Amino acid sequence: MGNFNYILIAIAVAVGPAVRVYLGRRNSKRYSVSTEGAVRVRAPRFPLIAVIILAPVGIALNVVGVFCLWFSIQAWIYSQDTSLFSYEDTAWVFLLALMSLAGGIFLSSLSYLMIMSLKNEYVETGIDYVEKRGRLGKVTRVFFQEISSYDYDVDSEGGVLTVGAADGREISFEVDYYRGDYVMAAIAIRKANGRWFDPTDETVHQRLVQIASDGTARRYIKAHPRDDDLSVSCGS
Repeated sequence: MGNFNYILIAIAVAVGPAVRVYLGRRNSKRYSVSTEGAVRVRAPRFPLIAVIILAPVGIALNVVGVFCLWFSIQAWIYSQDTSLFSYEDTAWVFLLALMSLAGGIFLSSLSYLMIMSLKNEYVETGIDYVEKRGRLGKVTRVFFQEISSYDYDVDSEGGVLTVGAADGREISFEVDYYRGDYVMAAIAIRKANGRWFDPTDETVHQRLVQIASDGTARRYIKAHPRDDDLSVSCGS
């Protein structure tokens, strides 16, 4: 039985990331388009499975912790009657209370953050900008011409792209999960030509859409995964 449990854990560790990637890529097909042409993709829903499991466990641990804490306090108060309680027993119950409360608070907090992520988080790609709303509701928008640095972690789950502006604004998201190829296309055009072009120009926009859809931009960024000194000047 013990070996069987180890096998199940090994399968979960091996298959889990692949399942998340599959569901994340499916999530990229669920998007909305504004009247201005901005594409918005919300956070993948697969963390909901973890919430369903972790939230009840966290609540149960909190209940156990509160009960053990109450019991240890009562035992300490009435510890004169050593036939019922001993200092050693009280210490062990108190330790169990602390461990249960710590685990319960951690799992409850983690579940809360996951719920807030599912509720609030999205990445929106406009014609000339990328915008992200974080799990706690903070909205950050960076126009392409403001991008001063980027980093693409091709080996991370979903392919994490991080873009930063000179004033400290930063957006990080999984390209595969949030349809980030258009942002890659804007960066690739800038890298290849040494200057920014205006994506609101129809010719430029169509070129960005083309190299985003045919994979050219992604291949280029994979070959040049990082730059900390992009010009913020705009060309036409």
